Amino acid sequence: MTILPCISVPRSQCSQAVLCVYFFRYEEEKNFRKQHPWLVENIGSMSDGAINYLSTSPLVFDVVNPYVQAKCTSEAGEGKDACDADNGRAQSTLQREKNSEQGDLCDAARHAETLDRDRAPGTVNSQMEKTGSGKSMTDKNKADTNAIPDVRTYHCYTCKNELRAYEFFSRRLSEDARRVVGYGKGHVITKDELEKKHQLEAHRVSLHGGGMSVAWAQPSALPSGQEPGYNPVGHLSRNQKSLSLIHI
Repeated sequence: MTILPCISVPRSQCSQAVLCVYFFRYEEEKNFRKQHPWLVENIGSMSDGAINYLSTSPLVFDVVNPYVQAKCTSEAGEGKDACDADNGRAQSTLQREKNSEQGDLCDAARHAETLDRDRAPGTVNSQMEKTGSGKSMTDKNKADTNAIPDVRTYHCYTCKNELRAYEFFSRRLSEDARRVVGYGKGHVITKDELEKKHQLEAHRVSLHGGGMSVAWAQPSALPSGQEPGYNPVGHLSRNQKSLSLIHI
């Protein structure tokens, strides 16, 4: 018998402002950990090089996020990832709803319900709800956040205990070290420097005091037998697929 590992792909329909993106990532991971308590470590994540993922505040938000240990950024020309492809497929569904007689996409709940009617395996749709007053970065905090020099050149970084940024990720070195490693020694930015120059505490308060929580669409919008927050799909690496064929 072959046991297939499962993945979940959260879909974020939100403004692409840095703070909004990182609220979603933080809350989604918290929710995912509650559903999968046996997962105790996030070894890393990956995104494209858009400025809301690769600039000073995104790096600082990752430092204060307890779930993130490492991050890599794709290079131009590497193509879209699974979430981008999933969102691309969803556009026709959203357009049909908007053009229908009763179509209304003026709030997050209707977006989630519309997408849940034709939910692809592995996709989980949810909305973010404000549950408290929360605290956000002030205009002064943002003005006082100095840019990390050459931040757009750092396509790989680790953020456990300190921020160590590399220009490029090294698969060979990472496999040897059994942790994420880039080429060279990396540029180290200490937490003291992050606090003095890059508003570390303001980012921490903003992320953890946001007063946001994940909410699910009504189950009635889903196909029969499906649950709002659970939609697994088998996912095998190339080597696992080869091994499974051998076992057959």
